[in-house]
Amino acid sequence: MGLKVHRVISRRLPEPGLMPEDTPELHALAQYVRAGRCILFVGAGLPSGAGLPTWVELMERLVKKITCYGINEGVVPNYISLPVSEEDAWKDPVVVAVQKELGKKTFDQLLKQIRRTTALTSEPEIILLALEIVGRTSIERAELMRLLQQKRFPELAEFCRNRLGNERFNQEIRKALVPKSGLPAAFRHIVRTPFACIVTTNFDTLIERAYEQFGQTGIPRAPTGVELTQLGTLLIDDSFFVLKAHGDALRPETMIFSANDYRRLIHATPAFQAFFNSMLMTHALLFVGYSLNDANFRLLLDQQFTMFNGQVPPRYALLSGVGAAEEDILWQTARLQVLSYPDGKHEHVERFLGRLARVTKQPGAIIPSKPATPSPKTGIINTDEASTLFNTSIRDGRLLVELVRPANSKTQPTTWAMQVSQKDFEDFKSSIKDVVKAHTQYHSAMPEINAIKEHFLKLFPAELFRKLAALKPGSPIRFVCRHGTHRIPWEWLPAAKTPLCLRHSVSRCPITLSDTARGYRILNKRVRALIIGDAGSGQPPQLWPLDEAEREATEIVKRLRNKLSPKGVTHLSRKTATRNRILRELREGDYDIIHFAGHAWFTNRESYLWAWDNVMLGSELTPMLSRRPPSLLVMSTHFTSFVPLGINEDLMAKLAGKTTALHEIEAQHSLDFAENAMRCGVATFVGSFGEPPEKDTADTMIAFYEGLLAGDSVAGSLLKARKRRVQKGFTSSLLVTATGYGDLRLVNKK
Repeated sequence: MGLKVHRVISRRLPEPGLMPEDTPELHALAQYVRAGRCILFVGAGLPSGAGLPTWVELMERLVKKITCYGINEGVVPNYISLPVSEEDAWKDPVVVAVQKELGKKTFDQLLKQIRRTTALTSEPEIILLALEIVGRTSIERAELMRLLQQKRFPELAEFCRNRLGNERFNQEIRKALVPKSGLPAAFRHIVRTPFACIVTTNFDTLIERAYEQFGQTGIPRAPTGVELTQLGTLLIDDSFFVLKAHGDALRPETMIFSANDYRRLIHATPAFQAFFNSMLMTHALLFVGYSLNDANFRLLLDQQFTMFNGQVPPRYALLSGVGAAEEDILWQTARLQVLSYPDGKHEHVERFLGRLARVTKQPGAIIPSKPATPSPKTGIINTDEASTLFNTSIRDGRLLVELVRPANSKTQPTTWAMQVSQKDFEDFKSSIKDVVKAHTQYHSAMPEINAIKEHFLKLFPAELFRKLAALKPGSPIRFVCRHGTHRIPWEWLPAAKTPLCLRHSVSRCPITLSDTARGYRILNKRVRALIIGDAGSGQPPQLWPLDEAEREATEIVKRLRNKLSPKGVTHLSRKTATRNRILRELREGDYDIIHFAGHAWFTNRESYLWAWDNVMLGSELTPMLSRRPPSLLVMSTHFTSFVPLGINEDLMAKLAGKTTALHEIEAQHSLDFAENAMRCGVATFVGSFGEPPEKDTADTMIAFYEGLLAGDSVAGSLLKARKRRVQKGFTSSLLVTATGYGDLRLVNKK
């Protein structure tokens, strides 16, 4: 009798894949990170760990806000009738059901609104209208929720914004983006990882807060997508930044949220497309916190894939619950490598980022848990909070001035619009030129400055000067100058019979960039300084020796070494201040303070300075300053802050009888060291807008550093230095001003 054998056929299904933190792709990606060729894309999924809403949750919140009287569909029938008796109307089953669903408090609120805004007096009629509103709102909410399920975010945002109005819409967004808890560990891992830059489509400020809390260099530059037109060299500068591609909730005008906003960004801002294309084709990409439903980003990825036949840099995405089929689709359509983890197991994101940070850590790198020097306690960056803002611009040929009191003041902004005649404008420019010219010959030009005061009094309404005189002496004022008005010396405005800069701590905002776009560079724990004295007099006969610049540099070095670290101060002078040595120090020195006291000048294209053996263009310095911008950059020489009106006007045009009208300065851009410094991320720049004499300039700068080392802010130190010099009969200090953060301090005030 034979044995019957049963044959069994079996196949093993594929084993579950490795978790993202264990994949070989992590180590491949790490190679690009170490080389500075990887960009991190952060989506809404990552901030959800801090209690912030996802896109779906944010849109659901907005939908409920505009349909606040909406309840479940079907509770209110299509046809409604109520008894004419008030008592019976309240007992009607529909009324009872609606009250229960909506809540008695909300229903009563609706009734009050109807009584206040209509002529109805019958209570049953008022209740009936309330039921109709609830019914219509419920139908609308259900329809909007269906659109939300289809992820029609831009269209929904447009609808909500139109319904709420811009101001209330922006308020709701800001309220929704207040963190409910501390920063998740994933953000610290991001700070520890040397990404080339970070791109986020989120409106919140968690990334900036992470660098402020865990980084070594302060708050990074964080321009928005619409600000890229002012930052064309951001990629070649080779410096870290956070690109807030869809804007910032703290600056509502930059938010790209609705369908119209997207069209504006893609079609009306060609700089965004050019910049983005360049990033996508020159860096590896890592997407975290995305579901990849963002239509604009998918469009850009698909466009690049098609254009270059799939030959694009590596692209990785941490995604949950993605199966093998979808992985293949994403690879075939966008060359995107999915690093998948189980649905809902978001702890793998933190593990992946933590391991990536460990394997890419630079040798010797130390990441402190807190910054060495605290940055301003004003949200992310908002040094305007305690300052009076003096906003100036030109519109329709009229000069506009707005005075905005500090954020804690209840005083409303006041705006004045002035029509300036051509004769008054020419006289004004001529007087400015007289002040600058006087300082090339004398140490004091108070008569000429007083003449400027008379022009200001003639051009501006008396109310402005009364409001300026009412400000507390010594309080900070920031000048926000647009449309060419940066060329007006607002520092000389009269306030209580004295120039504004002799009564207040004044500073200027960047002309084209917001504070957030620039970041806030904090000081190292041990401040390092590069002080350059007379550098250009090795090129006779063009340049003469600057003995007072030598004295200025020597005295500043002495004070810095006594107060700070003797080994942290580098002093270059004359033969040691060669072009190559200066460039090497800028490239390798990691300086918090850079001070230059030599020869500098400008053309109609850019500013430049002299080293001992060669000229150095401002554009040559920009890449090095961008990689590691100093907190304080001082250019103690001629016309480094800005070139005032009346200076360097086109000689041939003047010979032909042409004069520059007020409206024509709108198109004039700043080519000065100050604005270049702002673009590089320098926290504060100090320079002049004239040709102050050597000795007075040296004494002003020495007094300025004495104030800084005593714990005063940059703007406060300049105020004290000006007062000291003017009391001794010298006015050159009135041509020195600060641009950027006037509240920057070198040491803590005792």
